[in-house]
Amino acid sequence: MKSLLVLVDSHPGHRDELAAAFGHGCFQALAVGPEAASSIDSLELGAVALSLLGGPSLLSLVDGWRANPQLRSVPVAAVVKPGDGALAEAAWSAGVDEVLPWPDEDEHLRAGLRSLERISRHRHEVAAFDGLLGKIMTAFEAREPATFEHGERVARIAVAMGAHLGLSVETQERMRRGALLHDIGTVILPDRSMYQVGVLGPGALDEVHAHPVVGYSLLKGVPSLEPVLPFVHRHHERINGSGFPDGLRGSEITLPVQVVAIADAYDAMTSARPYRATFSRREALEMLGEEAESGLWDEALLLPLRRATLGAGQWDEGG
Repeated sequence: MKSLLVLVDSHPGHRDELAAAFGHGCFQALAVGPEAASSIDSLELGAVALSLLGGPSLLSLVDGWRANPQLRSVPVAAVVKPGDGALAEAAWSAGVDEVLPWPDEDEHLRAGLRSLERISRHRHEVAAFDGLLGKIMTAFEAREPATFEHGERVARIAVAMGAHLGLSVETQERMRRGALLHDIGTVILPDRSMYQVGVLGPGALDEVHAHPVVGYSLLKGVPSLEPVLPFVHRHHERINGSGFPDGLRGSEITLPVQVVAIADAYDAMTSARPYRATFSRREALEMLGEEAESGLWDEALLLPLRRATLGAGQWDEGG
């Protein structure tokens, strides 16, 4: 079955011609106007193409699509007039995945569409693989009610913090994926280490401290997972050097990793654990503030955490 390519064009007179030209080979083409662009996330898309034949105005749609969880992995192409290098460069700068000159020789268009289809197929495969790993993690976390969906909560908090910090959509997506898988190394830990009540003995503590390295080793070598490795490997590092596994300090820990680490610590504090009481949101933020004063965290990152977890700044009842 052919993938669906949605073409967005501001000029009704172009749409039928574009759909006929682009709707062969690997794609089935559907041409729509800009007014329909906001609802394409309800479709099962292979790719999207923006017609810039009338100018660059439609490039403003790219950022919104990249911020939409349903569309962020869908490749975007720009259709430009042959020889319009300035507009092609503007499209690349806006973050499109392919530029398709049109009208042009058929073999050039077919080559561009094949490239777009390869990008689409690769991203679907990556998303499916990520989804499988995410389901494995969720199933593993379900062994203990306190950790069920821990990765998803950390991902939501980290992405919200990233948005408040003004990080790019691409960085937020990398943080989301990294947060979902950050604890994958714990799959090797026995229950006695994961859920023991009381102080861990030296052997159990060594097992817990090894899980970032184990997770890194599990995922290393998979090209699509290379961007998430720092989150898996470094989420227990602290900027004063007191973390593990390598005792990194300050800027040796990248900002996105620091954000995920704080989100991880916050969710752990506000979730029930067999070895301690659950803290309220207020208590967790106060504790993180104290830890920041002692050097564990960058205090500047606690403000976006407060904004991400408290909305407009109102405490929930009892919290």
